[in-house]
Amino acid sequence: LGDESVPNNELALDWVYGYNARQTRGTVKYDAEGRIIYPAATLGVVLNKAKSSEQKEKQTYFMGHTDEITALDVHVATGVAASANKGCGSIMLYVWDTATQKTLNRIDCGAVNGISALSFAPSGKHVIVACQDEQHTIKLFNWRTGTLCASVAGGAKKVLNLTFSASKSSTLR
Repeated sequence: LGDESVPNNELALDWVYGYNARQTRGTVKYDAEGRIIYPAATLGVVLNKAKSSEQKEKQTYFMGHTDEITALDVHVATGVAASANKGCGSIMLYVWDTATQKTLNRIDCGAVNGISALSFAPSGKHVIVACQDEQHTIKLFNWRTGTLCASVAGGAKKVLNLTFSASKSSTLR
């Protein structure tokens, strides 16, 4: 009694245990600094491993998503990650810095129920996503501008993986 101060009601995330493997495939990635990036529920977890016995492991988090992350990729050369989620309404593709977890761009993929796979182009300029709409639409974006460069129906079945051809050809396959 007599203490009129307002209690601190803020929560701080201390550590994330686990990994979202049920809805994702191939989403544990390394960046150029050796950090491990992976999804856990709505978080993009960045694990900085201890490099010596004097150091402690540390996690930092990308917290842009409001629903479960279903696709994630890292462009190692640039230290840029892209992640997308499932849900209703417009599905957002987030492009973010793995070192700072700051959002670099937020791209509206449309009302597509979610993204099942995504991948950076070798140049790092484009990102391709597989939507979970009825046509399993494949969309190619310039992630810096958010511009939709190409879109094509992916077929009747869910797309589980995307990659770019190693050739210098400009043809999308």
